[in-house]
Amino acid sequence: MKNVFPPFIILIFIFSTSCNKEDSSPEPTPVVATTPTPTGPTSSDTVQDLLDNGSTPIEIFNQGYTLSEIYCKTYSGGYIFYLDTISGKGLVCSTSDFMNGVTWDPTGTPTQDFTYVYLGVTDTAIWSGQQNTTSIALLRPTSPFASVEALTLAGYNDWFIASKNESILMFNVLGVDGCNLLSTGLNEVYWTSSELNNIAAYRMINYSGVGDGSAYQKHSEYSIRPIRKF
Repeated sequence: MKNVFPPFIILIFIFSTSCNKEDSSPEPTPVVATTPTPTGPTSSDTVQDLLDNGSTPIEIFNQGYTLSEIYCKTYSGGYIFYLDTISGKGLVCSTSDFMNGVTWDPTGTPTQDFTYVYLGVTDTAIWSGQQNTTSIALLRPTSPFASVEALTLAGYNDWFIASKNESILMFNVLGVDGCNLLSTGLNEVYWTSSELNNIAAYRMINYSGVGDGSAYQKHSEYSIRPIRKF
């Protein structure tokens, strides 16, 4: 005789079987929130730390730091006072004076009536100081400028005397109207490597408002502050 099960018993069996069947689908992977890496300056960064750890001034500038935050910091043997934000080149000056009380041209007797030989090989432009110093040293091998060209300081041997316009930049940033790192004495006077004529060369004075440079007799005795490129 054929067994016939009522319909409701069949439904109970199917429902029970489906409930006991193990779910084989994988569990979803949880999403972990991440914090994006900052690309600009952070409160824990200092420009000097970045420089000390190997970053270049142009790399720091491109991170969002301003020139005023980069200037006056110690880098490449001296204080930063200029950065070309296109080429990445810049200028630093030594952290102390190299010579004090020296004449621009040592030939002859240093009197006001003495007429010095006009070298005629110097320029006033930015980036011309190194060539100025080299030219002067060749024509005046006993001059203080020749001593600077032979100078090894802070591990570098390519120091030179700033041109007039390089000196203007240096004084505006590092002088008394800037971060005041040039000298301990107000009215300290520095030679540039730019001459005006056979009698006079340009000088810079460390006092408030300086920035144009003035020419004075080559027999005068002023200080020298070497600079270099990076």
